[in-house]
Amino acid sequence: MPIESQQTGISSQLRYQHGGHFLVDCEAGEEGSLCTTADSISIRAGQQIRRGQDVETWNSVAIYSNQEVDGSVSLRLIIFHPDWEEPLQIACLRSRPEDAFGQASTLECDLEHKHL
Repeated sequence: MPIESQQTGISSQLRYQHGGHFLVDCEAGEEGSLCTTADSISIRAGQQIRRGQDVETWNSVAIYSNQEVDGSVSLRLIIFHPDWEEPLQIACLRSRPEDAFGQASTLECDLEHKHL
């Protein structure tokens, strides 16, 4: 999906039609696509890797959502590597859509890498 297509306003339309704090828009080539909203998401993407003589599919990246007690919502981007003992969180994006006193466009970006 081209980066510029992410800012089309479709998320606002889907939010009002179907509810949910998160927009999921996935393209999987000829296998199909998915576009929906949800209150929580868990997405994993894997790729084939070679380990010795074997080829296997390794889950390389995951996106997890969470809604906090204070109403804020977050997306965490986690990467995995077969040689690592722990996954690594490389980003956490947090917003407060229910905060009537804040700015609607506020998005906090924590790019500190954290071992999980």
